[in-house]
Amino acid sequence: MEEGCSLSLQVANTNPPRPSLSFDEFLKGLRGPMSDCRKALVNLAFDVVDATGDNQVTVDDLKGIYDCSGHPGIIDGSMTEEDVLGHFVDAWDQGDKDGVVTREEFMEYYADVGASIDGDEYFELMIRNAWHISGGEGAAENSANKKVLCRFKDGTEEVVTVKNDLGLGDPKAEDYEVKVMRQLKKEKAGEKHGGVVKIDVKGEGFEKKKKEKK
Repeated sequence: MEEGCSLSLQVANTNPPRPSLSFDEFLKGLRGPMSDCRKALVNLAFDVVDATGDNQVTVDDLKGIYDCSGHPGIIDGSMTEEDVLGHFVDAWDQGDKDGVVTREEFMEYYADVGASIDGDEYFELMIRNAWHISGGEGAAENSANKKVLCRFKDGTEEVVTVKNDLGLGDPKAEDYEVKVMRQLKKEKAGEKHGGVVKIDVKGEGFEKKKKEKK
């Protein structure tokens, strides 16, 4: 047993060496580096967060993609939007805590998170749902993105997944439908059908809406 523990600690050794390890460090050392498929997913997530495309993430990057209105601290008035978003940045900032998260630091954060996740499918699902990245197959298929019923110019209808619905805000807001329509047009949804002309974000169906208007 002692020999096995010793070997495990050698595998999980830090640089420079320290007399003790956290549980996450121990797991990461045993599991080894992230696979290429996991790295690709984390890079996709970073591209979502990096609103300015400068390979750095700050609080300002998050303001346009993360709605803090439902956070308990915002609701009870104990925190500001800057405070809430700052907590995210601080968690990802693996270096000198300068308020700037690099792609490498973001990757390191998810290496720690992924150390306790055995299956690549669950890791993919976690990343896709957390950052609303559409796609994936089987158990790894995204299940978080908004789905809306669309009517196209040629008269056909289809349920379409909004590929990037982060930053669209509260679904109960009056301008939510306008924002969804704008995003669908940006993503060229239903282009083969001539484009989207009407959407139903509540899932009630267009016929029900017609009856209500009458």
